[in-house]
Amino acid sequence: MTTTPDARRADLAKIHIAKKDLCLGDDDYRSVIRNVGMAVSGSSADLTPLGRARGLAHLRKCGWKPSRASPKRITPAGAILASEAQINLIKDIWIALGDAGVIRDRTEVGLRHWVQSASRRWHDKKVGWSDLRFLPAWVAQKLIENLKQWSKRCGVKTA
Repeated sequence: MTTTPDARRADLAKIHIAKKDLCLGDDDYRSVIRNVGMAVSGSSADLTPLGRARGLAHLRKCGWKPSRASPKRITPAGAILASEAQINLIKDIWIALGDAGVIRDRTEVGLRHWVQSASRRWHDKKVGWSDLRFLPAWVAQKLIENLKQWSKRCGVKTA
């Protein structure tokens, strides 16, 4: 049983997601918090770590199943790699810019060249990343923002 602020936030988030997924009304929810979690106020904010664990166990018994988030891709060094959603967004904006005639080469090769050039400043060896699959998530986010700004300057609508 962990008691860190992050663990507390994660547990409270799970409790609220379970409430929503199980379609619990306010009275039923507060009853679970009071009777199972032992929080006199009926507020999940007042739950102890044991109360949060008991409440989550009860909600699971009631049929709540936490959804599985897509697993994070992590390098051996511990860096979190770009998600599929980030990679797809980069490609979608690139194609939209290509369709609008803003870029000359809207192919995968053109995208790789641009990514390598645009990501040089964040690469530890200043060579950039040429393959989207190996981009760190934080670099992918910066590239997404760059592409959004570029498309905004050129008046290109993106999804």
